[in-house]
Amino acid sequence: MTKPNWNDAPEWAQWVAQDADGQWTWYDEKPMQCDTHIWYNDSQYFVAYNDEANNNWQKTLEERPVSVNSIDEKETVNHPDH
Repeated sequence: MTKPNWNDAPEWAQWVAQDADGQWTWYDEKPMQCDTHIWYNDSQYFVAYNDEANNNWQKTLEERPVSVNSIDEKETVNHPDH
């Protein structure tokens, strides 16, 4: 199992999870487990890629880490030309 890298996630993605068949998907809202061995939400999602089937798919749900793709707020100082 190779989990997708958060640095490759779409900006809107807040969750990633793998279905039992091996498909990794990015989600904008927390998905639910379905009886059909998949994660589901009725909002925005994007298939990252397919991997090997995973019997432990229920344990793959992960929320976006705070530090990934965050923008450091830095004060901009304008210096007049002398």
